[in-house]
Order: sequence, then C-alpha cells, then structure tokens
Amino acid sequence: MGEITLGVEEELMIVDPLTRDVVADPDEGIMARAVELAGEHKVVSEFMRSQIETNSRV
Repeated sequence: MGEITLGVEEELMIVDPLTRDVVADPDEGIMARAVELAGEHKVVSEFMRSQIETNSRV
C-alpha cells in the first residue's frame, strides 16, 4: 500500500452579518479577496454565487 495523504475541502456560505441570511448577490470583491488571502490553498467559486469552496494542499 502507498503513502496515505490527506487534503481538506470546505464549502462556505457568504451571509449577511446582521440578518444571517445567505447573500444572494455578494460583492465580487469578496471572492477576489478570498483568492488573494488563500496563500498556498485553493479558493474557487461554486454554482451558487453565495458559496465559496476552499481546498487545502495534500
């Protein structure tokens, strides 16, 4: 058997901090800033604009 590796994937929702409702049409700058701050990790958009996926390196 080969070496075991592990990576982590998270699904995050962008919510309004006051109402705690999912933001249907978030500012595009949120995604750009998430990508900028991700470092060695990967940040991608999902089908729903209010959802962001993060992936760690293996």
